[in-house]
Amino acid sequence: MSRFFQTLESRTLLSAAVHETHGGDSSKLAEDRAQYLADIEQYKKDAATMTTTLAADRAKVSADQKAVCESKKAAKTQFQTDQTAFINELKENSAKGKPIVEKWKPVLEADKAAIMADGEHGEHLADDKAKLEADYKAFRTDMQSIEDGTKTIMAKWKPILAADKEAMEGRGDSDLVAQFKADKEQLAKDEKFFKKLLCEDQKKITADAKKMKKDGGGDKGEKKTQPEHKTEHATTK
Repeated sequence: MSRFFQTLESRTLLSAAVHETHGGDSSKLAEDRAQYLADIEQYKKDAATMTTTLAADRAKVSADQKAVCESKKAAKTQFQTDQTAFINELKENSAKGKPIVEKWKPVLEADKAAIMADGEHGEHLADDKAKLEADYKAFRTDMQSIEDGTKTIMAKWKPILAADKEAMEGRGDSDLVAQFKADKEQLAKDEKFFKKLLCEDQKKITADAKKMKKDGGGDKGEKKTQPEHKTEHATTK
């Protein structure tokens, strides 16, 4: 019990005991005392329940926070692993295109050289331009599978890496984040509930104490002695 209630209880019971001998209704006072002590016991129980409940709530929030933190660390590791795998797949796919480039690079360079040699009005200029265009289309056809592979790899890893980043930053709708949020809200709700409950308990106890004093007689019939204030007047001799 708080020091406030220890002091209030001792003073009220002492006051009531004294006032009982000055014409108070002893049967009613006994009932008042019983209510007063019952309300104090209720306060103690509510305070104990609050301590236990809030401790459990805070333990949950702390555990959730730790789990989220560990999840972020694991997500960072997973992101690095996935990013490495993504880059490796791109490299492997790109390597498949190297023989194709090596095959067509000299062909296309020769076509360009022939066009340059033809000049603006060369006899074979039109044919050489047509050949360059045909060879370039053939090169692009051979490279199409490589380009398609790159697009496939990008499409595969984009959502995976995005999810890794969200988990790494603690965003998204993961179960851990949702649980952490729910437990924080429950803690705030319980803190508000018990604050109001104990405040109401305190009001009851204060009201009980006042009623005990009133039913015990209080200061009724007792003459209050006020300090005398003497005014000295100057005398003229």
